[in-house]
Amino acid sequence: MKTEITVEQAISDLRELFGLDNPESGSIQTDNTFMIIKTEYERFQVIDMLTKYFNDKMLPPGWGCKIDNITLLWTSFSFIQL
Repeated sequence: MKTEITVEQAISDLRELFGLDNPESGSIQTDNTFMIIKTEYERFQVIDMLTKYFNDKMLPPGWGCKIDNITLLWTSFSFIQL
């Protein structure tokens, strides 16, 4: 059974998971968007970490987590209202 979590809780958890509170991290988070620099985590690693995180959790109805288009430096994902 999946546990429903708030978007704010997911953002907080993922900030910790990706080490965004570390001043040496090159990754950033603004509002509902994360940009994970590829020197820290490759795209497949970000997807794997998100998959494992959401394995037993779900966002409130009407919300989703979208992995954005491929870029050279970042893997970005956002929390969006559907």
